[in-house]
Amino acid sequence: MYGDSLALDVPPGAHVLGVDNTWNRKDLALEVQPGRDLRFLTKSSAGKFVWFLLGFFGAGPMHVSIEPLPLAPTDGESGIVTIRS
Repeated sequence: MYGDSLALDVPPGAHVLGVDNTWNRKDLALEVQPGRDLRFLTKSSAGKFVWFLLGFFGAGPMHVSIEPLPLAPTDGESGIVTIRS
């Protein structure tokens, strides 16, 4: 849900991180190395002409993205997925 953060402990190896916002889905294949933490920011964003649909219908197609983040710990961030091995 919006603003939630998630931490997952996974074994080393190949994995797929998937995010879905109902309108759009994105998968990211990644390789988790032993003892490494990976951090990602997932977010939904509207395109240029979606604001009309959002204003008129209250809903519209949103793009979803997965962005790698540096490993520096930050407090209070939302939408963060941390993967630990």
